[in-house]
Amino acid sequence: VINPDEAYYSTYNTVTNRTYLNKLKGSEAVIVDYVVADGASSKNNLQR
Repeated sequence: VINPDEAYYSTYNTVTNRTYLNKLKGSEAVIVDYVVADGASSKNNLQR
């Protein structure tokens, strides 16, 4: 369960070494039923 104003995904910038959290907008909680890690190849960092 993800409640409003909680982080639901983040991105990492390898150039600036900064992590950006993206929060859930709206007023209702959501239920997560599927999660996948996206990776292009073993040469690059894993996209999460």
